[in-house]
Formats: sequence, C-alpha cells, structure tokens
Amino acid sequence: MSNYNGEKVLTILRKSVSLIPAFVHKGAEMTFDNLIFTDREIAEESPEFKQLIPYCLISQNSKILAYTRGKIGQEARLHAKKSIGVGGHINPCDFEAGDGIRGATLRELKEEIGISEENIAEIKFLGYVNEEESEVGKVHLGLVYRITLDDSAVLNFEDCLLNAEFVSKENLLENYSGFETWSQMIINDL
Repeated sequence: MSNYNGEKVLTILRKSVSLIPAFVHKGAEMTFDNLIFTDREIAEESPEFKQLIPYCLISQNSKILAYTRGKIGQEARLHAKKSIGVGGHINPCDFEAGDGIRGATLRELKEEIGISEENIAEIKFLGYVNEEESEVGKVHLGLVYRITLDDSAVLNFEDCLLNAEFVSKENLLENYSGFETWSQMIINDL
C-alpha cells in the first residue's frame, strides 16, 4: 500500500541537474528539459529522478521564519529538524490551473502557513539547492525563493510546523547545528 495515494510530483531526470553545484545563485530560474510527472512513491526512492520542491524563506520585518518540523508531515526523514524552508511538491493540478511552479509555491504557502498572495510584498528567486549528502537531497532539487510578507500578514501554521517564530540572522547562526541540511546551506549564504 502506497503512503502517497498515487500522488504525482514534478520531477527532473537526475542527469539534467548533475552539473548544478550544491547551492547556486541565479538571477533567474533556469529552463529545464526532461520535466515529467512521476508517481511520488517511485520518485522518493529512485536515483533516476529529482523532485522539484519550492523551498521558501519567509521574511517579515528583516527577520526569517524558523520552525521545527513535526512528526505529522509526510517526510519522516526531516521530522524534528529545524528549518527555514516552507514548501512542498509540485503536482499536476498546479499546471492544470495554468499556474505551474508559481502556483505550486503559492498553494504550498497557503496550505502550510495560511498566507495568500495578497499578503506577499515580494517573491524573489534566489537559486537552487542540489545536494547529494542527505537521503532527502538525493531525490529532491530545491527551488529557493525569498517571500517577503507585508506587515499585516498573520500566519496560521500547519500542525507539522512547530515552535515557529521570526528570528534574526544572528539567531539562525547561533542555532545552526540544529537545522536541516538545506537550511544550513542557505544560512551560510545569508
């Protein structure tokens, strides 16, 4: 029995991303060939694919949202890790609605922290996280965005985001060792 109920996720063939360094800044998103929707159960284990994941840093008043991943989320490999990334998988419904990756990013923000586009002052693409050290990294490619919220935005967290708070960059550095790999890579670059 599948844990993912036949969910399809946007993937890219690993050979298409093999030259992307661990964390790379780009002025604009790259255009990739070989994007396909793959059964998530296969994509989570197969070294042939990397799942594309919008990974959003949420900022408000010069602070970054940090939280601990709860045990309710589907990605057991990340439970109890601290994170600065909010996001998730890109599904066919995002493309059917005509919104693609941007739509998936906005959908995940609404689902995970209760934010709609009206509360977003700026969406800025920062780059990619492509790492092969962690079990999660081996099958995911992060599309890193910085989402700046307006002052009126009020967050409503999913149960899988625990101890969420906006913190300074200094606080992120002080607690660096408790963060998941992708967050550490990005904190290094802040």
